[in-house]
Amino acid sequence: MSTSSHKSDAEVRAHSAVHVLKGAVTKVLGPRRFVFGENGVLKLKADGPPTPQEVGKIGAAANRKISEDAEILEFDMDRQEAEGHFGTGIYDLSPAPGPGELLKIVRMQDWEASYCPHAHAESTGSIGAIRIDGATFDDAAKEVVIRFHLL
Repeated sequence: MSTSSHKSDAEVRAHSAVHVLKGAVTKVLGPRRFVFGENGVLKLKADGPPTPQEVGKIGAAANRKISEDAEILEFDMDRQEAEGHFGTGIYDLSPAPGPGELLKIVRMQDWEASYCPHAHAESTGSIGAIRIDGATFDDAAKEVVIRFHLL
């Protein structure tokens, strides 16, 4: 596991699960802007709630990715190069770092890529299974909140 943070193994696994879920959401619902992901919660912008079937597909896709034991890559890239390669969606809705800064990119090939300065597991297999506890929709904020935990 990355040693760039002093987080516990459980915190690193839970944070890495957020990245797996982001990829699963994108595969099932299409590209989204993510608002927040941490502590068993993933928030994303949406015009309406996902159906129970879509929530089930998101959970199934996430757990398939975990069972693949896919490598979770971390590497530094120049901001301009990262945006050119991955687009500005790597920032979610959080503020982008300043111009000229090196960005820590977290990537699972053909799944998800994000700017993220936190520590991550080395592979999806070490995360453990994800259980989605529910998805709610905040109509005023136009956000879906997916709550989950690791088994």
